Order: sequence, then structure tokens, then C-alpha cells
Amino acid sequence: VYTKKPMKSAKHVVKYLGRYTHRIAISNARLKKYEDNKVTFSYKDYSDHNQIKEMTLDDTEFFRRYMMHVLPPNFMKIRHYGFLGNRNKEERIKAVRTATNTKNPGPLLIDYEQIISDILKRDVSICIKCGQKRHYQLE
Repeated sequence: VYTKKPMKSAKHVVKYLGRYTHRIAISNARLKKYEDNKVTFSYKDYSDHNQIKEMTLDDTEFFRRYMMHVLPPNFMKIRHYGFLGNRNKEERIKAVRTATNTKNPGPLLIDYEQIISDILKRDVSICIKCGQKRHYQLE
């Protein structure tokens, strides 16, 4: 059995996994040229002893093939497993909280007014024309 030494830190684990989970369909280095509505790119031909070859396709066909690698909206690329998996997730999270003696933090409440005030560096609840707080214009 072959085992590797553990990774040095969580940062190394994230870098390692990122190489596999966040690859793009084709890198810029493989795109060779685009002219006359034709795209030429390199690929590895596994049926011919892993030879690197070039292929030229119409731009519409290239784009069609590329789009086959783009995930549909709301589709999760990385799914949870273990205690974060969907089946009985709530029960397992409760068990983990009990085992680690931690409390449920509850829902995260976001104060959008405060966030916008921080970005604009001014109190957005005060009208910039009249200086009154909570001034609304109804139409």
C-alpha cells in the first residue's frame, strides 16, 4: 500500500484539490489560432500513444463543444459528502455540535444598509438633499 505524507497545511490541501475541481475546459496555451471563423487548438490523442495533435473547427462548432463543459445554472460542481451530505444532514450536524460542544449560530443576518454605508463612507439613511433621516419619496 502506498501512502503519502500528510499535507503541510490546509492551504496546501486547497491548492491540491483546486487543480482538479476548478479546471477549465481548455487552457489558453492550447488555443493556437483563430482566423477566418476557424479555431485551431491542440489536444492529446489517447488512441495514438498520447500524441499531441492540432484540430481546426468552425468557431460555432468549437463554441458548441466548449459549452458542453459549462455547468447549467444552479448545478453544483462540488457536492457535499460525509456529515454535510444531503441525507439526514440536520441530524448529523446536531450530532457533530453535541460532540464538539458548540451551539447553533442561527441564521446570518445581513445589514445591507450598514454595508452600503461602509462602502459609500456616509450614512445612507440620511437624505443627501434635506438631511432628514428615513426620507422616502412616494410616486
